[in-house]
Amino acid sequence: MLALEGEDPATVDIDSIGECVARVREPGTLCLAGARPVCFLEKDDLVLDGWRELPVHDRAAIGAGARIRGRAVVEEPDGVIVLSAVWALASADELVAELAEVAA
Repeated sequence: MLALEGEDPATVDIDSIGECVARVREPGTLCLAGARPVCFLEKDDLVLDGWRELPVHDRAAIGAGARIRGRAVVEEPDGVIVLSAVWALASADELVAELAEVAA
C-alpha cells in the first residue's frame, strides 16, 4: 500500500508503517503517488495470489463490441484503470459509464 502512495521502499520510515497503513484502512482511501485519492478497500483491492501479468489495453483502441474479461489494465492518457475479474464490457464508453455508476 505504501508503494502505491509513492513511498520508496529504500527510504520509508519503518517506524511509521503502522500509522501509514491505518491512514489508508480507516477511510478506505489511498492517495496514488501521494497526490490522487482513490477508493481502496484492502480486502477487495489488495490481491496477493502470486505474480500474474495482466493484459494491458489502450482505452482509445477499445472499439464497439470489444470484450474485456477478467483482470486487466486499461491505460488512458491521464490515468490507469485496473479491472477485476467481474468486468465484462462492450466498449470503452461502457467502461466509463460503469465506473461512474459504481462511484455514485
